[in-house]
Amino acid sequence: MSEHGLVFNGIDARTGGYLISPCEAAQVARVARGLRPRPVELDELHGKLGQDFDFPVKEGVDADDLAQSGWAVVFPFARRGSPEGRRQEAVREALRPLLARRRAQALGRGDERLYRECVGPAAYRAGESKRDFLERMLVGPGPVDPEVFPYYVLLVGGPDEIPYSVQYQLDVQYAVGRLDFEQVDDFARYAEAVVAAEEQPPPRARTAAFFGVEHAGDRATESSRQHLVAPLADFVERRGRALAEAGGAAWQVRRVLGEDASKAALCELLATPPALLFSASHGIAFPCGDPLQRERQGAFLCQDWEGPRAGALRDAHYFCGDDLGADSDLGGLLGFHFACYGAGTPARDEFARPGPKGAPALAPQPFVARLPQRMLARGALAVIGHVDRAWGGSFVQADPRNSRAQVAQRTVFESMLQRLLSGSRVGYAMDYFDLRYAETASDLAARIDDLERYEVPCSDEELAALWLQANDARNFAVLGDPAVRIAGARADEGAGAGAGAGAGAGADVAAELRAESAPERSPEEAPPESNTAPDERAALIQVVIRHVRERAATGWSVEVETEAAGRSSAYTRCTADGRVRSRVPVNDTGAIDEILWRIHSLEVARIQDRDSAWIDFVRALFSNDP
Repeated sequence: MSEHGLVFNGIDARTGGYLISPCEAAQVARVARGLRPRPVELDELHGKLGQDFDFPVKEGVDADDLAQSGWAVVFPFARRGSPEGRRQEAVREALRPLLARRRAQALGRGDERLYRECVGPAAYRAGESKRDFLERMLVGPGPVDPEVFPYYVLLVGGPDEIPYSVQYQLDVQYAVGRLDFEQVDDFARYAEAVVAAEEQPPPRARTAAFFGVEHAGDRATESSRQHLVAPLADFVERRGRALAEAGGAAWQVRRVLGEDASKAALCELLATPPALLFSASHGIAFPCGDPLQRERQGAFLCQDWEGPRAGALRDAHYFCGDDLGADSDLGGLLGFHFACYGAGTPARDEFARPGPKGAPALAPQPFVARLPQRMLARGALAVIGHVDRAWGGSFVQADPRNSRAQVAQRTVFESMLQRLLSGSRVGYAMDYFDLRYAETASDLAARIDDLERYEVPCSDEELAALWLQANDARNFAVLGDPAVRIAGARADEGAGAGAGAGAGAGADVAAELRAESAPERSPEEAPPESNTAPDERAALIQVVIRHVRERAATGWSVEVETEAAGRSSAYTRCTADGRVRSRVPVNDTGAIDEILWRIHSLEVARIQDRDSAWIDFVRALFSNDP
């Protein structure tokens, strides 16, 4: 919290000024006190915090494998034969290629419970809460049991049919996405694009592009460019290099930052789209009911904008859905847009404290932003964006040691990106944001309760920060199928794919050892015949012996250190005799840094799994079995 107050993203398209002027923490704290989570929501949030960080589904289920985690599609109830019912039938038919593919993947092990189409009596019913809907599905609280209801959930319909509030709350436990188009043909185009990207990945370089606007004197974009976009580009470049060194596909990183982040540059970037596009700027907004609100709210403000004193925005200042032509091809793209209203707009202002007539209206009815809709209809696999306003609390917080300084908090973003680069499905990668929401919302409710019931002092700055962080993490939404992944990221995308994580780890070990033991050959030289298997086995054994000697010489230990900018690091060292030494990270108040520690624990577990797979492979290699 800076001494100059809170700064929000968002520009009023009609005036060219900020949607919300910088405000003081006390104003936000007053809103926070009146909008705490309900008791039933708190129970679910505490349950989220209590589960194993790497396993949002029940123990023993691989969340990335649809044959274990399952997939469901949920439609709003529409009476058969009505105009709504006839349209819904047309939409289901348009989605048939995608539904057929997900059904084949989810039923890869023959369990019919892992694929659900919630239509007719099983559809979402108007006015239901998330809890009401899940109770009808016979789902109780706790980790997801895919045999009761699948982990990946695609909502088909607008927020006027299935509310944003239901999407937010489902997303605490499940991997949720939304698909909403006005034209039935767009559903068909999206379904065909996803199937094509998974069955025949586009022959494009694996490029991650980072587009970050930075206007001089504009604190919001200065912060997002300096503390979010540029550092994340560096992070992805490092991770991509590490993946390539481990035998994975190489990644190229493209940066379009500051003065280079013009509308023309974004058009050029999308002409040959990257596999991953991460962007941050102001989103634009219009007054409630404005003729252009539905088409352009949430459009992306580019570097061409001349600042808040230049008057009303012009088309040349921003990139909107109309800028994507009918012939645009975004096949295989996965987008993440950090901007106000970048994913959609609720009907009511969730930032303002409700008055006698409720919260002020933002729009005649809630809607999904047009830009991501057009992107999905032009071949994009998924777009992650923000519903309602966005603010810098997503990635920075005040430095308690210096009121003039800020500390970057990018761990959630980095973890999400690392999962995506590693081939995880987008809904599973976004679970880091769900955990952040669960943690901050629970902390907020506890602090308000302490303040009101026990008169425990709590500063406006702390309340404001917790409220903003909780709402920000909650309002990130996936548009598109939550089960998509970066095109070509995994080789197991066959219709019946269902290999577990352990098998994959063992295959990785075998591939690395075989690559190391293979003799060098010229490109023209034919590969060895299959009857050379005994020679290959002998070569592999020699490589294993060398690896064992090298590890023994270094004490056969594993060291893992996880750090985030401005925070203490977590450290673990495991030795061959079973001893474990750990350093637990703490935050500025002296309490355990739960998020960093859980992320660190995840990394330790992954390395332990890899060692276990390595040992299993070696045991099989030295066995007497043919």
